Amino acid sequence: MEIEINQILSSLISIMVPIAILIASFAYIMSVRSKLKQSNEIDKYRNEIEKKVYQLQEELISNRDRFEQVNHLLLEYQKSNTTTFQEVSKVQDLKFFKNLDIDTDIIVNKKLIFVLTPFNEKYNKTYEIIKKTCNKAGFDCRRGDEERVSGHILRHIMNEILRARIVIANISGRNPNVMYELGICQAIGKPVLLISESGYDIPFDISVSRILIYQSRLHLSRELRDWITHTVIDNE
Repeated sequence: MEIEINQILSSLISIMVPIAILIASFAYIMSVRSKLKQSNEIDKYRNEIEKKVYQLQEELISNRDRFEQVNHLLLEYQKSNTTTFQEVSKVQDLKFFKNLDIDTDIIVNKKLIFVLTPFNEKYNKTYEIIKKTCNKAGFDCRRGDEERVSGHILRHIMNEILRARIVIANISGRNPNVMYELGICQAIGKPVLLISESGYDIPFDISVSRILIYQSRLHLSRELRDWITHTVIDNE
């Protein structure tokens, strides 16, 4: 009798264990799905807020006076900067880079152009035009999220900035990450071309050799191609 009970218990255990595992697995899957759903909802909400912020920024710089008021520090720096786009200089061994474990003794790649741009679908087409234009001119062009990076994304971006001959910064929308990275570029003396989408009320003559204001993607492609030809290639 005792043997039969033990056999029954053993059989029940052999049945119940897989069921328990199945229930636990189902509960885990449902938990993961719930978290993914919440994450997707947060991403969707964040994207909607970003679009509204960019729309307000566009309204804020809709004419020349407003544009200059909003960007006066950047404009002042670009106009006063004397670093040439051909110059290759060693970056000082700053504590900022030490903290990120970055070797500043990096050989600059004269064919690399690194682009600072918001990682937002609104500016994807603009980046594609920049990349295509640079590639046609014989340059390798990339941005921070094109490579699969494990670990510190800021370290990766800083390394790309140090390696690049030129940095192109899309300040449309005044994205905080772009502004942060741009400030570092200016602090270490990296040659930077600012580009910004504008309303039709801003005359193109606001630009100097380091600022390119475009009014359409076709306009951007044409002006950037001419800028690379006359400012970079012709002076090599």
